[in-house]
Amino acid sequence: VSDPVSASASASASAERFARGPGRAPAGKVWSAEEGRYLDPEILDLKRAHEEEIEALRAQVATMTEREEMSTDMITTLEAMRREQKEHLLGAMHALLAAGCPKRRKGHADTPAYYIHGSDSNYNDIPWNEAAKRAMTPAEGVEYLVGKLEARR
Repeated sequence: VSDPVSASASASASAERFARGPGRAPAGKVWSAEEGRYLDPEILDLKRAHEEEIEALRAQVATMTEREEMSTDMITTLEAMRREQKEHLLGAMHALLAAGCPKRRKGHADTPAYYIHGSDSNYNDIPWNEAAKRAMTPAEGVEYLVGKLEARR
């Protein structure tokens, strides 16, 4: 039965010898405990530089992944907001038309983006500002209807 203390000391001495390298170093070589052999100092320097470069690239990939995830979350939220806003604007447009605002049938190219709806047709009925010869904004539509109500009083 071997002595545990001397076995531990022997293992420690062996590990230390491995870290320094076995025996005498060949001329111009440096022991690499990581590689377990003697290497040229230039190779070790290149290896360390590549490892640093790889770590920098890993950090960059992690940062880019975080940014991509944040962008995806933001785009999803903004797209939901855009859809909701579009629904409100189209609702306002339909209400203005139903309330009697002047209207014109215009093609998609001549229609403001906030009034374009339905891909079934190339034309949309939109509230029309006769004086300005252009699409009426929702605010102008409300002003038009208020003026129409006041004229009736």
